[in-house]
Amino acid sequence: MPRPAFPKTLRQFQSDFATEVACQKYLASCRWPDGFTYLRVLQSVGIGHSVRAGRESRFEFDPEPIEGIREYLDFVSEPWDQALFRLKSVVEDCAD
Repeated sequence: MPRPAFPKTLRQFQSDFATEVACQKYLASCRWPDGFTYLRVLQSVGIGHSVRAGRESRFEFDPEPIEGIREYLDFVSEPWDQALFRLKSVVEDCAD
């Protein structure tokens, strides 16, 4: 399968790559133009799905569920970031 076409105009570029997920899908299709083969683990964890291609079963990457994980990690890490900032302030004040 050939590499997907790259946009020819700025308007097409902005339309094709409007979201991070769209960019990830394009890059994945460039890297794995035939999709992921024999990676059932992607389907079992919800970040891939099976596509029949003749007698073969191929898997394609589905990055949307990863966005939810990123949002959760950002939420969980914020209190730690604030605590580290406070600790840094205390340490710098003691050093003066």
